[in-house]
Amino acid sequence: MPRNAKPENSLPQNSSPAASAAVPASKALLRQSILTAASRLFATNGFAGTSLQNIADEIGVTRPALYYYFRSKDEILSSLVEDITIGALKRSAQIGARSGEAPTASLHQMVMAQARWIMQHPVEFRVLLRTENYLSDKARAVQDTAKRGILTAFARVIEAGVAKGEFRPVDPHMAALAILGMCNWSAFWFSDDGRKSADDIANIMAEMAVNSIRRSRENGKDVLSLASLLTQWREDIDIFEKVAAKP
Repeated sequence: MPRNAKPENSLPQNSSPAASAAVPASKALLRQSILTAASRLFATNGFAGTSLQNIADEIGVTRPALYYYFRSKDEILSSLVEDITIGALKRSAQIGARSGEAPTASLHQMVMAQARWIMQHPVEFRVLLRTENYLSDKARAVQDTAKRGILTAFARVIEAGVAKGEFRPVDPHMAALAILGMCNWSAFWFSDDGRKSADDIANIMAEMAVNSIRRSRENGKDVLSLASLLTQWREDIDIFEKVAAKP
C-alpha cells in the first residue's frame, strides 16, 4: 500500500470539531451494522455455518476492518447478548422500580416495553434463543443474570399486585414466566409489514397479561386457573399471528 494511502473502509480523518464528533458516530453505526448483519446470517445459516468473512462480505468491508471491532464470532455473539438482554433488563427494572404506581399499571407498562423491544429486534432475539450452546462462560453469565433480573422484576410487580388485591393469588414466578413467554414468542411471528404495528400488538399483549391475572369482581371469585390462562393465551396468540400477518 502506498505510504499516503488510506486503509480500505477507514473512517474519515479531519481535525474540525464537526468531523471529530462524526467519527464516534460513524464507528457506532458500523458496529451496529456488523451486529445486524451477523444476526441475519446467524439466523439464516446458523452460528456454526457463518464465518467472519461472510459477515464482512455482507456489509462490504474487509476482514481486517471487521477485526477492528470484533476479533471473533464469539465476541459478536457476546455483544448481542449485552445489547439485547441488558437493554430489556434496564427497561423492566426502571419501570418496576417506580414508586407510587399501581402494580396493574406497572405490569401493563412492563409488558408493553418488553414486547415492543422484542418486536424491534426479532432476529436478534431468535438468534439468542437458538445459540445459547455457543455462548462463552462470560456471555452466558451475563445472559443468565439479565434473564433472572427481568423475571424478578416482573415477579415482584405481580407479587405486589397480589398483596394489594389487584391480582388473583397466583404464583408470581410462574405468572411472570408465562407472560414473558408470550412476549418472547412474538420474535417468531411478528412482521413489520403486517396489519398491526408493534405498538398496537404490544398494547394488546399488555391488556391480555393484566386481564389474565386481574382479580375477578364477579361474585368475588377467581375464575381462571393457570392452565386455562395458558390455553386462552395460545388461542389469542393464534389470532395475533393471523392478524399481524401480511394482508
